[in-house]
Amino acid sequence: MSNLQPGTYKAKPENVQFGIVETTGNEYIRVSFSIDFDDGSVETIGADLYFTEKTYARSIESLRYCGWTGTDLAALDNGVDGMGSAIVELVLAMDKFTDDKGVEKETLKVQWVNRPGGRAVAKPMSDQQKAAFAARMKGALMVGAPKAGAARPATSNARPPARPAPVPNRNGAPAWDGTGPDPSAGDDIPFLPTAGAASFGSLLSLAA
Repeated sequence: MSNLQPGTYKAKPENVQFGIVETTGNEYIRVSFSIDFDDGSVETIGADLYFTEKTYARSIESLRYCGWTGTDLAALDNGVDGMGSAIVELVLAMDKFTDDKGVEKETLKVQWVNRPGGRAVAKPMSDQQKAAFAARMKGALMVGAPKAGAARPATSNARPPARPAPVPNRNGAPAWDGTGPDPSAGDDIPFLPTAGAASFGSLLSLAA
């Protein structure tokens, strides 16, 4: 019984083959990987990397994870330009398909070729789901987005100008700055004429 089950495994690239899908004519590269298990057994599984308009970037990224540093796919082979020199992480998942006789079957396949330590999402979005998600989020992304050419307001760390010292008044007391009691007013009671010089009624009128 095979040790391979859905999950994530460290693997080493071992072999490279080029192929064409008969039904669509799409080119692909199959990279065979070996996986070592704790019981000493070794199993192999192939990852098909397709090079359509939507998939070629991820396929090239997978080859880079395998250690390949070249720029010519015609020269791609294990041991050439670093191919096969790096350990990768394979994400394996069950895949349903229909065979030539119309029978639905299920097989284990390589879903992702990742850099060691990289994490793949449990359920990747399809292209249609990604487009719908982007459309829903577009309005939210527009809110608060910076306008092109808009300049940031200038900021300054300079201290505010010092407040001038109050100038003493003619009595020698500091000038009143508008806060607290007026220091020039003093605590003396305002001068009133003596009782001999004015009647009680005049005193009231002065105090009013």
